[in-house]
Amino acid sequence: MDSFGIIASPKGRFWADPFVISKNGNHYIFIEEYLFNIKKAHISVLKLDDKGILLSAEKIIERHYHMSYPFVFELKAYII
Repeated sequence: MDSFGIIASPKGRFWADPFVISKNGNHYIFIEEYLFNIKKAHISVLKLDDKGILLSAEKIIERHYHMSYPFVFELKAYII
């Protein structure tokens, strides 16, 4: 991604705390997705193509409590 752009959240929601991973030509942005009507957030992932176009937004973790700061890491297994 050569330049930055704004990805606006839908009305009634606020996207915060992005963590980005690029894999296989796509970019995944893990976010806190806050819903104003219930005053609580869950963790979602946005999928963008190699041009930065938003392909999808999906809720991936929800609990009865507020969630934020989706720490993301990749685990690689090595067979010896």
